[in-house]
Amino acid sequence: MNICCYHGTDEVSSKSILSSRVFQVDRRPNHWLGNGAYFFVDDLDKARWWASSIAKKRDKLAVVLCFNIKFNDVELLNLNTDADLGKLDEFATKLFKSLESNNVLMKFKDIHERNCFVLDNFFKKNPDYKAVRRTFSSTNTKVGKSGFSMLSDQLCIMDQSIIPFSQIKVSNVN
Repeated sequence: MNICCYHGTDEVSSKSILSSRVFQVDRRPNHWLGNGAYFFVDDLDKARWWASSIAKKRDKLAVVLCFNIKFNDVELLNLNTDADLGKLDEFATKLFKSLESNNVLMKFKDIHERNCFVLDNFFKKNPDYKAVRRTFSSTNTKVGKSGFSMLSDQLCIMDQSIIPFSQIKVSNVN
């Protein structure tokens, strides 16, 4: 599977990413797809929007990094498919049963913390997987005349060794 990835950021951060060949991940307990580097799939406009909002906060120029990445079936956990969502559900069932049998009670502030916990543990136990993909309802909740609401297809890469850093293209956001 080939995926076109877009990462919105600021110019200073983009230079750091390209020189270090690392997307810095600010670990936190409520990343919706776990603790990894996030990308918009096939959505340059959404990446431009994100880059603009990030750059404005930092008083920097907005840029978008773009690259194509090829996955085999074992590397990508695609939560848009029944099969892969079923794998994750089965894993989560076993994880929570194991915790319960050891008298460990998990409390989460919200569904994002729960999702992050499950996915981070899934990737620890399944190192062949390198990334996870999921389509979410967009933060833009406006529904146009078509009747369709906006969605946002995102990719979270846990193992950055699969990123083709030498092929990343940089574009300024105007």
